[in-house]
Amino acid sequence: MNLDEAMQRVPDFWTKPEPKKGSLGEETDWVDFTELAISGGKMLVGDPEQLPQLEQCLCVDLPSGAYSVRAKVMRYGEDKRISRIRVSLKNGSDANIGAVIGTTGTDIAIIGICDAERIQAACEENPDECGEEIKQDAFGIDSSGVVHRDSCLIPVVSSGFGDGEFPVYELLSAAGRVGVEIEFIKHNEPYPF
Repeated sequence: MNLDEAMQRVPDFWTKPEPKKGSLGEETDWVDFTELAISGGKMLVGDPEQLPQLEQCLCVDLPSGAYSVRAKVMRYGEDKRISRIRVSLKNGSDANIGAVIGTTGTDIAIIGICDAERIQAACEENPDECGEEIKQDAFGIDSSGVVHRDSCLIPVVSSGFGDGEFPVYELLSAAGRVGVEIEFIKHNEPYPF
């Protein structure tokens, strides 16, 4: 199963109950979303509009290489929300979740992830205008997708219940940090609406 399949809505709304405020959800296993290349040893996580401005995002040191981007989906009745996103080195499958290394936030209910060096190169002429274009492209995506800026791929996802600050955990293997996990919805977080 991939992320698009996990987020699909069942067309028969009468068979799936509407979520009730305070109800607990059911979380999927990890589902595949996309891949991401980190070439400069730094990854940015943040509001898509802010990605071209390095100081506005969480900048994470990671080994250069190919990364898998995976997600978990929390289902509250018919309402499905992305609860976590995990970016991990493709050969780092034995990674364990470590400590919180920072937070990332958004006020547009979308989080983007990208290679720091590539976004800087793609947006160096006008970072503000480039950020606005990335935001507009991200708005055109339902719950997840990939925005392109020259050679920079930017996986974007809806952030759980919307705007907010979210913890970012490091993923560790015997070799050190091999990725991150962003938590939008806690395991036993009740439905807030």
